[in-house]
Order: sequence, then structure tokens, then C-alpha cells
Amino acid sequence: KESQHKMSINAYRTLLRQRQAACLLYQSEPLLLMIPRLEAEIESQQLCMRPDKCPHADVGIKHDILESLLHSYHPLWLRLGLEVVFGEVIQVGSNDSITQVLGSFLSDRLLKNCQIVDTYSHPTAPHSFREGYSLAVSQYIVKKFILLVVFLDQAKLTRLIDHDPCLFQLTSLIKSSRDMLQAFSSKYLAGEGDIIKHLLHMGFAVTQTQTTLDEYDYAVTNLAVDLRDGLRLARLVEVLTCNWKLSKQLRVPAATKMQKLHNIQIALKALEEHLPLPAGVTAESIVEGHKEKSLTLLWSIIFHFKVKLMLSEEDLKEEIGHLKRQKRVYGIHNRSTDELLALEPNMFFEPTLSLLLQWCKAVCVLYGVSV
Repeated sequence: KESQHKMSINAYRTLLRQRQAACLLYQSEPLLLMIPRLEAEIESQQLCMRPDKCPHADVGIKHDILESLLHSYHPLWLRLGLEVVFGEVIQVGSNDSITQVLGSFLSDRLLKNCQIVDTYSHPTAPHSFREGYSLAVSQYIVKKFILLVVFLDQAKLTRLIDHDPCLFQLTSLIKSSRDMLQAFSSKYLAGEGDIIKHLLHMGFAVTQTQTTLDEYDYAVTNLAVDLRDGLRLARLVEVLTCNWKLSKQLRVPAATKMQKLHNIQIALKALEEHLPLPAGVTAESIVEGHKEKSLTLLWSIIFHFKVKLMLSEEDLKEEIGHLKRQKRVYGIHNRSTDELLALEPNMFFEPTLSLLLQWCKAVCVLYGVSV
């Protein structure tokens, strides 16, 4: 229970940090300058919905707009975008379906607006509205829909979510912000030839396109096979070094040996900028699925990027000194145990790892175990 509580606190802090970063992005100068231009275009009906499309009255249109958002965008991105564009926190309980929660929010906030309803409600006829209501609702939907798509495009570009999931769902037919806007424009907007050019004229530029590499499953289940194409190894190097340009140089799909060698060489070259490669580890050996050399490479990466962060050289030296004193207390003075504490020359490049090996030997000597 305690660990679950800690996880929930960490998840809440992560979400709070993402919301803060998203708000800062939405309030940044580029978007602040673009939003008034969009509002002016909509007010002047340069961007407007077709007269035969009435989202407030047509159940089919409501359903289509909801489906286009819920079944296209990843729920984590969609939730973050809706919270920022509408200025509200969307609460999702532990037993709630995030898709249902987001669907209800879209129905209540995107396809309805209480302020517009109050403004245009007929004073004497219940559930009736004065002239101008349909136009006001249509303008509101167009504005919020475009802002949501543009903001999510910018949010994905700046990697607001730490683990950076795909912007669009894997099963979605829409894979880019451009396609989302053009689909909405062709169905609902009046006299709009190319909405991308129209938005670009106002300062809105959408660039996100989800590729096959973005949807690649990076999970490793078999070392003899899963590292051979170089895609997973390159992704690992990207995450550890924060060099996000490697993926653009990869060849996907890597069907031939030459393509796999190309990908592995890119990953190893980037890795060599941070640590020396283990002896005998080459692109050829990884492509051929050499398990021992693949493991050697992975352990080198772990030691360099993770172990050094967790170990303190001062603490290790102090502990080794304490263990050696314990050795004398227990009367262990024979030559064989002294040899156990000897460190093979040049075994590790990193002094921290050499100290770690010395500590392991010092502990095992007390139990007569050779390391």
C-alpha cells in the first residue's frame, strides 16, 4: 500500500508538472499572437461552418466530431490538450475509463457552451433559441477544434509528456495534424480550399506526422533477435544521451543486412561519444545476434549511465577499508585470500567499477569465495 501511495504521488506530481509546462506553452508568444488572428478570421466568417451543418442539432455530426478526436488522439495527449484549451482540470478516477471521461467532457464543453446557451435562450419559449445561436455555436466549435489540433501539434513537438507516447493511436486512420485539419475542413467548413495554407497565413504551422518508426514496439524479449535491426539500440542511445536526431538517420524497415548494419553503426558511433566500446563488440557481431557480445555492450551501457549514478567512490573506499580490517580481525592472512583482493589490471575503464569489484572481492574473501 505504501509503494502504491508513493506511485500515486509521483504520478500526480508528473501530471502537475506536465500541466504547468502545457500552460506555459499555450501562453507563449507565438500562440498568444496567433489566437487573436484566428478569432478575427472566424468572426469575419473567413473560417466558418457550412450552413447545412448544425452541430448543436445534428446527432450524427456530434458523433462524428467526437469519434474523430477520441479514436484518433492518444488519450494522454488529448486530456492534456483539452485541459489547456478549455482551462479546466479533467478528473479521472482509478476505476474510470479515460475514453469515457474524455467523451463526456467533449460533449459538455466542445459541443455545448453554457454561456452561448444563456445568451441566446428564448425568454418565453423553453428549449428555443433566438436568431444567431446556430452561428455562435458553430464559430465556437471551429475555434476550439482548430486550437486543440494546433496546440497538440506544438505539445508533441516540445515533448511535453516525459515518455513521449505517439500523438495518434496506432489504430487511427489519421496519422498527422494536417490530415486531422483537412478532414475537418472538407466535412464542415464552407468554401475552404486548403485550410493548412489559410492557417499558415495566420501564423499557424502544423508539422507532426506519425511514422512507422514512431509506432515501433521497442520492447526486448529475445536478445539474439531484437537488437539486430539497430532500431531498439538506437532508441536506447537516444533516451540515454538525449540526442533525438538519430532516428532520422535510420533505415526503416531494416529488411536487409546492409540496412541493419547501417542502423547499428549509427547507434554505436553515437555511443562512442560517451563511453569506450567493449573489446570485440562490432556492428557485425550485433547484427549476427551474438548473445555474449550483445550482453557485454548492454552491461557497459548500464555501468556507464546508471551504476555511476548510484555509487559513491568515497563510500566504496571506506567500505573496502572496513572489510580489510575485518579480514585482519578474523585472522585471514594467507596468500590465497590476498590474491583474491588483487584487481586484474585494466579490467575496467572506470575507477568506480574497479572499486566495486574490489568491494565484491573484499566481501567474498570473508566467506572464502573467489571472485
